[in-house]
Amino acid sequence: MLRMRLTRVGSKKRPTYRVVVADSRAPRDGRHVDIVGHYNPMTKPSTINIDIERAVKWLRDGAEPSERVRVLLRHSGVLKAHEEARLADKKARKEAPAPVRAARGAAKAAGDAARNTFRIIVRRGAEAVAAGAERVEGAAEAVAGGARKTTRRPAATKGTKTAAKGSKSAGAKSAAKTPRATKSTSTAKSAEKTAARKSATKASKSS
Repeated sequence: MLRMRLTRVGSKKRPTYRVVVADSRAPRDGRHVDIVGHYNPMTKPSTINIDIERAVKWLRDGAEPSERVRVLLRHSGVLKAHEEARLADKKARKEAPAPVRAARGAAKAAGDAARNTFRIIVRRGAEAVAAGAERVEGAAEAVAGGARKTTRRPAATKGTKTAAKGSKSAGAKSAAKTPRATKSTSTAKSAEKTAARKSATKASKSS
């Protein structure tokens, strides 16, 4: 922080002072930024010599005067000049020309439009992301349904294969049984023929 204060110069027992602008952390007679005036309390009346323009510039830049320097600035008319400059700046800002006001209004409108556009883009992007998420969820559900259907089909196929296998086995068994029945029928016929021959042979012998 900048301070406007006094720094001592002059000979022993005959002090004079400079009005300087320095850092508030610097020592009293240490380094300074600028010299804006001089003050000699040994003369009658006291001598105050301050550059009004330079002092007003530093006050407008934020330099804070000390208690003694404020009194000196008031006596030299610096504070009055500073207040007048501040009021003039305020009036100039209020009475800005029409083109400047129009430019400020256009700049403000452009900023508002840009913010609104950004909000719309962000909202639409969020909606698109939500719609994409819904599509992905629908696709995932469809894939899960297809997987469930695919899982059920092998069971039906397995049952069909088992039934087919059972029918084939039954057919094979029936086919195997048929030759045996045919064989037993032919054996009975041959036995009948043998019995008939034996009876005929016995009848011829007895006659």
